[in-house]
Amino acid sequence: MLINIIISLLNFFEFIANKISIIGLYYVIIGLFCCMKKRKGFSGERIIDVDSVLKDEDSKGLIFSKIGFFPKARHQHSEGRENSLYILLYCIDGIGEVVIDGHQHVLNIGDFVIIPKLTDYAYYANKGNPWSFYWFYFKDDLSLINNMLDFFYKRNKMAKGNLSYNEERIALFGAIFDNLNKGYSTDNLLILNMCLINFLSSLVFSFALVKKDQQDKSKNRIEEAIDFMKNRVEGNLTLAELSKMTSLSNSQFSHLFKETTGISPLEYFNQLKIKRAARYLENTGLQMKQIAYKVGIQDAAYFSRLFTKIMGISPIKYKQSLLQK
Repeated sequence: MLINIIISLLNFFEFIANKISIIGLYYVIIGLFCCMKKRKGFSGERIIDVDSVLKDEDSKGLIFSKIGFFPKARHQHSEGRENSLYILLYCIDGIGEVVIDGHQHVLNIGDFVIIPKLTDYAYYANKGNPWSFYWFYFKDDLSLINNMLDFFYKRNKMAKGNLSYNEERIALFGAIFDNLNKGYSTDNLLILNMCLINFLSSLVFSFALVKKDQQDKSKNRIEEAIDFMKNRVEGNLTLAELSKMTSLSNSQFSHLFKETTGISPLEYFNQLKIKRAARYLENTGLQMKQIAYKVGIQDAAYFSRLFTKIMGISPIKYKQSLLQK
């Protein structure tokens, strides 16, 4: 049986050789080899392993090694450690889970991760809502790729990013597959290389711009909250009131505020009160109780403790030090 198949293939190659050039025959053989390598998997999956069909000298300058698409990959599970390749996973539907160096990341629609080389990883589908995702393994041989990766990792503590669903980005990935199916000529591989660089940069730089815009908006919200506090030093504020005016939840606002200022919102508000109290001590002859009342603190003993904690000196000693100058 095997001998008959080999004879049939040889006859087929002889027929093709009479019709096309030797170079054309080379690409036909590669195409057949790719078909033979295709394995059973998910319905609608697409996989192309470039390294398996190209010689080392032919693949020089290419950034990609493998590329694929897994739709509704319910039973998909991959794990390992790549010595020289980065892995990009881009979720377009469902939920996937990725573990990088022991840290778990949940990927929803629009999320992507870039798994660094020399890193232990595992990625698999969520059982209840399996993901559909594009992926490719790529090298950092080109300085452009190195710069992109440095840019991404320096601005993002995790390997994960998020972007809204983009039809043009998905269409670009589809075009890459279609062109790979046309053959592995030098010109075609160069075009594909540029397409993949374009795809990678569209993720990295678009995410950076979105994140910067989010950071700018966050900064504006915190500045608004601080102005709100300054105008209400003589009264009292709750965390819920501050969160509401910035349209954030209590936990989101607290996290963002501390990330921006280094302290919690209420600590910051108390500092504003005590700094205002210090100015009253410097510029007026008001009594301690009066000053405490003017900064929204009804309990004089609590005011004294808070002043001492923040200023490092009691309000009485602070007043005495001013008189001695």
